[in-house]
Amino acid sequence: MNIAKLQVSFGLEVPEVTTLNIYFTGCLPNKKCARHLCHNKELHEFTYGSDYKLWIPRIKAKLKPIIQGIVFLGGEPLDQDAPDLLDLIEYIEKLNLPIYCYTGYTKEQLDKRKNVDLFKKFTKIYYGEYDPKNKNNKKELVCL
Repeated sequence: MNIAKLQVSFGLEVPEVTTLNIYFTGCLPNKKCARHLCHNKELHEFTYGSDYKLWIPRIKAKLKPIIQGIVFLGGEPLDQDAPDLLDLIEYIEKLNLPIYCYTGYTKEQLDKRKNVDLFKKFTKIYYGEYDPKNKNNKKELVCL
């Protein structure tokens, strides 16, 4: 599982929340989205970026008191190797920060996936096709 970059932002991914955004690489072409319109085309390849374990010190260094949550973006966070993703989630859970996830999968596709326990680790999943004309069109799936 590779990560391409980290970014700190306020209110862009989660309203009124300062987040540390983790951009994963790799995206399977099995979603209904128009891949040619993707705003992160360079993150489609699983070989782009570097191993997530190398990013742990960088993540730790970015965790200032202003960070109120972690956001997984991509690429496609839910196309990552599940054990690696769970390992990173467990690290973040120890920090007592909510974890949000942006995915290109539809609700119907998410309902059919087998790693429902993984989904419960997220505070919210924002799902649906990326639309460059309406960047705020993501629907919320509240995870319990």
